[in-house]
Amino acid sequence: HTAQNGGDTKQPASDLDFVDVGEPGEANVSVMVKPGSMDTELRTHVRRELGDYDVEVKTEVWALNFLDVLLATGVVNLGESVTVGGEFVGTVTRVGEKVTSPCPGDRVAGITLGGWGLYTTTPVHCVAVVPAALEAGPASTISLAYCTAWLALKWLGRVEEDEKVMVHAAAGGVGMAAVQLALAWRCQVFGTCSSQPKRDTLTALGVPESNIFN
Repeated sequence: HTAQNGGDTKQPASDLDFVDVGEPGEANVSVMVKPGSMDTELRTHVRRELGDYDVEVKTEVWALNFLDVLLATGVVNLGESVTVGGEFVGTVTRVGEKVTSPCPGDRVAGITLGGWGLYTTTPVHCVAVVPAALEAGPASTISLAYCTAWLALKWLGRVEEDEKVMVHAAAGGVGMAAVQLALAWRCQVFGTCSSQPKRDTLTALGVPESNIFN
């Protein structure tokens, strides 16, 4: 299938890997999910002009976050500008006039409001260059969990070295990020979880068995 400028087209989601979007500035293909229905369709549309501090990325991998599930099932509605697909890894294709880093060709991980697509555009402060040794799958899952954990612990909680930190649901995505950040800051970490495999995960991360509660 070839995406044409303008208009919308519906195709089976299984065809996504075979869509040719042409040169930068022509067309993008996005996966649209109707909230509350889980129905998906592919749409083609013109890739937008970049702002001075924007970067455009040709995506390689999209992460599936629990927020995506809540949005798709209609449990959470954050408005039309926020749709499923918030974390990605890909290669920078274009940058705004005032962007000095990253550069076209750099492989980045990041956060976007644009949703699943072959291309996405996001502010430059929402991406970071991916280390060469880090695979795309794991790299795509880092951004939201670790930003949320850092925001909660450091920016809101003002956690300092050697303090005690209690993390509820510590074996979840944000929970494990919080545990690892707190341990990196040499805090004494306590956590809650609901099963033995999750307890094993936390002990493997470095939380003492005596600090884990149901």
